[in-house]
Amino acid sequence: MADLYDAIEDDGALSELSAGMAAACRARSGMILYSASRERPHFFQMSYWPAEAAELYIGSFADRDPWLQQAQAVGVEDQVINMDELVPAEAFTQTAMYNDLFRTLGDDTGRCMGIFVRMGAATLVAAVHRPLSAEPFGMAEQERLADTFVHVRRILRVRQVLAVEQRRVARAHALLESDSCAALIVDKRMRVLSIAPAAARCLALGDGLALREGELSVVDGSVASTIRRAVISVIERTPVKRTAFLCQRPSGKRAWRLLLLPAGSSGADGALIVIDDPQRRIEGAKKNRFSEAYDLTRVEAEVADALIEGLTLQRIAVRRGVALETIRSHLKSIFVKTDTHRQGEVVALLT
Repeated sequence: MADLYDAIEDDGALSELSAGMAAACRARSGMILYSASRERPHFFQMSYWPAEAAELYIGSFADRDPWLQQAQAVGVEDQVINMDELVPAEAFTQTAMYNDLFRTLGDDTGRCMGIFVRMGAATLVAAVHRPLSAEPFGMAEQERLADTFVHVRRILRVRQVLAVEQRRVARAHALLESDSCAALIVDKRMRVLSIAPAAARCLALGDGLALREGELSVVDGSVASTIRRAVISVIERTPVKRTAFLCQRPSGKRAWRLLLLPAGSSGADGALIVIDDPQRRIEGAKKNRFSEAYDLTRVEAEVADALIEGLTLQRIAVRRGVALETIRSHLKSIFVKTDTHRQGEVVALLT
């Protein structure tokens, strides 16, 4: 079964999973269907038949598959069912699936054994087939399918877990690349492995949170030790009581809110910390009212915000990737709309 497990990380091997299952059971073809709804399966694969046959099966015959209908009617999960006993070959040749699907393909499939199990809200079905003229499946093949099914189920479950982890890692890296989200990744010693620009700006304030010698420093000692223990638990994948924390700020502004998440699929990926600044949201709401009151455009409002941050016109131009004269033009428009004449007056008006 070692070759089957190549399908966990190798998409090429995954594409041969049903064929490998069929070969293990001395069958000509195999089918794997994993879905809460056969109309939109999570995973569907048929070996031997061409791709258009698989699409036709899902679109027109899955709900009329006599083998699947009988297996579900029997209701015996996690146990191989020899469909020859429930749907004899003579009866199968009278079905729409045989006459309108298999025969139109010039195919003589007519024998089947399968197994199904519910996995949460979804159902996993595995089946193998032989031609009508072949010998019926015996006990040896049924035992082989039962054994193979265990591995197939494990492979699909592991791939599902890996997919979730990969999406989590992708989201973590997307946060780090975003200029609007204050996120950073730390190791067990709170050393910063990666940091987004927005998080760097938060730490640069030194207001309850800071970056000291490459490590995340939390001023409140009791909170610092709690966060450090939680980071270790997240990285080591041990139970953690809290993943959200309030970090007080000496300035008296609203406390930072920290959210802790795994940064990847292994401990080496570290822990992701997202910093939320309620104070910034309050100030942002004031800025929005300011913009509406003076009918500023989105770009003019962003230039005004940058002035409040203390940026020079040259720095604003570089940040926005435009010429200095363009920023000066926006500033002149802001002066006219707010009836001000200097940058300091704009900042005072807003703050």
